[in-house]
Amino acid sequence: MSKRQYNFSIDEPIFKLFKEKCPARLQNKMIQKAIPNLLEQKEIDFWKFRREVRKPLSCPFRLDIENSNTLDRLVEKYAVKGNKLNRSVIMEYVLYQIATGEIEQRESKIKTYYIEEYVHEEIQKYLVGEHLNHAIETFVLEYYEKIQSETSSLKSPQKKHQLSTYFDVRVSNKLKDIANDHVPKLSETMVFRDMTRQFVIHLQEKKIAEIKKEIQHQILILQDLGEDPKAFLKKLIDEEGL
Repeated sequence: MSKRQYNFSIDEPIFKLFKEKCPARLQNKMIQKAIPNLLEQKEIDFWKFRREVRKPLSCPFRLDIENSNTLDRLVEKYAVKGNKLNRSVIMEYVLYQIATGEIEQRESKIKTYYIEEYVHEEIQKYLVGEHLNHAIETFVLEYYEKIQSETSSLKSPQKKHQLSTYFDVRVSNKLKDIANDHVPKLSETMVFRDMTRQFVIHLQEKKIAEIKKEIQHQILILQDLGEDPKAFLKKLIDEEGL
């Protein structure tokens, strides 16, 4: 899912603690995981760790649209209760929780794979603003299960791209297991090529879902502004000649 950069006003000690305690490679991942959990909690004292005298810093973070919308929904939820909450207060709370919690430890290794050039181009098209290694690692560990391509098509392509990776060792181990379990056995690189093809489809489906959610969000805004969404969209389509 593509991400956008947002600026937050964060108290300097909390930001420094977050940077110190959370490894750079995990920072965005931890934030993306923490935000959705906030909606599931009945009541949160977001002001619990805020100092009366603060040293605010303007801190940029990249969020996907869903998590950005979650922050907005939390602000609205607490506004109904009479609390003046804003996105920066929530983000400061999230950073403090991450910094003072348990940070996952892992073993990583560098590996090089050769994949189809056009597949790499497709991945880059849909993976705007996201770290390639992290995105592939998440896909392999959470979604990828088996070979779906014809094995003959997984041989070394004529037009290929060299991809240097830095993954959790569990990624390579899972690819090896799939390669060994397949009949006939395949090389890890062949499995990696099949995985990247499925990864492209995964990214396309996520993009469609993301666009759908964004449209739904904008429809709610149009309704709040007193506009008829259907009439508005019809007029827009007619004007643009779509």
